[in-house]
Amino acid sequence: MMYIKCYHRSVQNPLIKNFKFRHFLHVDIHMIRTQIQLHSEQVKWLKKIALEKGISMSQAIRDSVDFYRSYTKRTLELRSKKNKALKAVGTFSTNDEK
Repeated sequence: MMYIKCYHRSVQNPLIKNFKFRHFLHVDIHMIRTQIQLHSEQVKWLKKIALEKGISMSQAIRDSVDFYRSYTKRTLELRSKKNKALKAVGTFSTNDEK
């Protein structure tokens, strides 16, 4: 376990302008710093979403990655079920003929 000291400051949000607060988070995961390049429209959307939700852009990106991971996992599961169902089509028959 590790404890991370976090300082937050939001100048863009007029509701909490010039408001600084400090808190400690209990985190059981290790985060890796990475750098990405985004198109300007993607950055505008991220800033808008982060401001609306009151979270950082980094958190919005992490949430997006988590959503995409669960979406692709679910899509693969459904595709697998569909393929199993399609393979089963026509394999079962009844002997109604006499």
